[in-house]
Amino acid sequence: MSTASYDPALDDEEFFAYEGPPELRKPVLEALSQVIDPELAMNIVDLGLVYFISIHDKEVRAHVTMTSAACPVADIIVEDTRHALIDTIPDAKVDVELVWEPEWSPDRISTRARRIMGG
Repeated sequence: MSTASYDPALDDEEFFAYEGPPELRKPVLEALSQVIDPELAMNIVDLGLVYFISIHDKEVRAHVTMTSAACPVADIIVEDTRHALIDTIPDAKVDVELVWEPEWSPDRISTRARRIMGG
């Protein structure tokens, strides 16, 4: 598997629900594509772990999930997500919430990731 980051020229998918300034959507997407699930060696955007990003008045809210509730690296992924968002929007207050609804399924994996995985 590849840890390659998101390339907007390759996919035109909606990876997650986004509310906020249109000009921040691409930088946020690119930043989150640098957050790697260390167990699967793939970024959290392609894995479909990011459900929602909201940016309003210098407040960023993110909802992310894991492939399993027993994920041993959940804290690492949440913290890496938080840092990626802070690096992208330095003056913002960032809150990353781990959510379990809707339950993650392989259907959330991006087309690009499926190609990388040979599927």
